[in-house]
Amino acid sequence: MVETLRTAVSAVSAPVGSASYALVAPLRKRFSSKTLWVAADLYDDALRFGFFFFGLYKKNYKHIGPMLTYFGFRELFNKLLFGVNKVINADLFNEAMDYCEWKNGYRMEATAGVARDLVVKIQGTLMNSVNSIVMKRIGYNQSLELGSQSDRTKFWLFALCSVVPVVSGALGIIPKMLWPISKAARARMYRELAERRSKMVSEYLESD
Repeated sequence: MVETLRTAVSAVSAPVGSASYALVAPLRKRFSSKTLWVAADLYDDALRFGFFFFGLYKKNYKHIGPMLTYFGFRELFNKLLFGVNKVINADLFNEAMDYCEWKNGYRMEATAGVARDLVVKIQGTLMNSVNSIVMKRIGYNQSLELGSQSDRTKFWLFALCSVVPVVSGALGIIPKMLWPISKAARARMYRELAERRSKMVSEYLESD
């Protein structure tokens, strides 16, 4: 039931997510992929913190009405950067592959893809084990009916779904800040890659 209501609330802001793709082009002209990547991450964290603090206020996390209302507004604001996140996340992977070619003269999409999938699988396996331990520690009882958990368990379930992922993932901002491709470097990289590729094509055609 709760999941159905949450989906319905999220669906209201779906048109905003589609319209947000119009922001991609002007933002890309003004900011680097790194800046947009980090800014989108911080923006999402701010929305999550707001959701958590609203839940703490008068213990709203115990009441589905206020929380669904706030969740709807959070989804609305989150959808403002939906298009940017979709485009930038895909673009960053391509940038990384182009950067490898620019610096080393070769590409490694297959290797990077396999490594990424391996990390995701390992993470999933570890999190399943950790999840069971955490649920036991907070007193979660799967056999109880919806809304019948203890107040302590309800609070921790709320915290685990809102603020804990933000806090535990805070260190993830460090590698993002170390991303080496600035806006100027990106322009230079693609200019030199275009020249290099054009030269390779010319040499190939001449060899025929």
